[in-house]
Amino acid sequence: MIDTLNEDEVIELIALAWIGRGDFERSDWEEAKALAEERHGRRSFSYLAGMPALGDYLEEGLAAIGHSVTRKPRRIISRLGRGGTTFRPAECLQA
Repeated sequence: MIDTLNEDEVIELIALAWIGRGDFERSDWEEAKALAEERHGRRSFSYLAGMPALGDYLEEGLAAIGHSVTRKPRRIISRLGRGGTTFRPAECLQA
C-alpha cells in the first residue's frame, strides 16, 4: 500500500505522521516535509512501516490540519495505494 505511493505522497505522509505525533505544528508543514525528504528519501517505506502507531499519528495529524476523519487512516492509505481518491494533506493547509 504505502510502497505504491509516489515520493511526494510518502514525504507528505511522513510529515503528517510527525504532526500527529506532536513533533511539528500545523504551521511547520513545509519544514516537516523538507526534513522528511532530507532524512528518509529511499528508506521512507521502511520508516513508515516501522511506526507501530502510524494509524493514530495520521488520524491526529489530519485532525491537526483541520481534516475530519470519517474513516480509519488505514483505509485512507489503502485507497491511496490502489489509485483511489488522492488525499493531499498540503491542500488542507491552504484552505
